[in-house]
Amino acid sequence: MIRAVIAAGLLALSLVSCTSGNPTAKLGGGLVNPDVWVKNSHPVSSEVIQDFFGAEHCGAQNSNFLLLGWPLGHPAASVQVARWYVRNPQAFLGPELMSTFATGITLPRDARPTGYQNSTFELWLAASGQDVAAYVKFGGNFERWPRARQALLCE
Repeated sequence: MIRAVIAAGLLALSLVSCTSGNPTAKLGGGLVNPDVWVKNSHPVSSEVIQDFFGAEHCGAQNSNFLLLGWPLGHPAASVQVARWYVRNPQAFLGPELMSTFATGITLPRDARPTGYQNSTFELWLAASGQDVAAYVKFGGNFERWPRARQALLCE
């Protein structure tokens, strides 16, 4: 069990470092990484929100994963307890998801912007469905990203 927790921590650290890139965007007077999530123009900890592409060796390289600390805005104690949402999930993930992925959708009436965004995505949630899906604005359109039933770690 301890090995699994350590491995998960190292995985999260490596995922963060793999997505960190070079700081190139100006925000609040300083340089920040354009892939870093911000709220009200301030960078947010990756323990609160982060996204990354799946690993190629797991067949998930075309999927994007969004991890949220919960309640929203609070850091997740670990990747195992974070809420996982998936963009473009592979078919084999279907049984692990609480809803389906969809693009070009109309938002539910109660969907609201969370204020979290990066250079690619803007996060929206609907009180009526936040336990099963997140809504993400991407390129001017909205997508529904299904929530995973548990952490989707691959070895």
